[in-house]
Amino acid sequence: MYGKLYPLWPGTDRKVVGGTTEENAYWVLSITSAGLPLRSLAGGSLFDSQSIKNVGIFCLGKHEFALLPIWPGFAINTIFYATGLWLLGLIPVAVRRHIRFGRGQCRACGYDLRGREHGKASEPSVCPECGGAQSSSRNAAENAR
Repeated sequence: MYGKLYPLWPGTDRKVVGGTTEENAYWVLSITSAGLPLRSLAGGSLFDSQSIKNVGIFCLGKHEFALLPIWPGFAINTIFYATGLWLLGLIPVAVRRHIRFGRGQCRACGYDLRGREHGKASEPSVCPECGGAQSSSRNAAENAR
């Protein structure tokens, strides 16, 4: 066989069909599909006694990479992985805002809000630096001291 599938991960299928047409002639059709959580890329190779024809396969040495998108799987996988990366990007923002809240700073810009005069405890205060509304629970606790 010409090539082996690379990388060999659990989300990969390979179907090989072969036969002979004459006494010394043969053909092999290899179809590869890959992707997790759904199959999203496919490609194939046709090997015969004279040549190799690749359709949607990039061959690098003995390794084959499927290149043709399978659209429902490709779109769902794209949304799945983009959502995961977006959520990972939110973690540092949430941690930074939590730390700022604990230090008595504005959650948006980090301006020090300790010792400021506030209006009524039930009214939300506004950061003088960025104009962002601050939660009243932290400010009410500071006014009580």
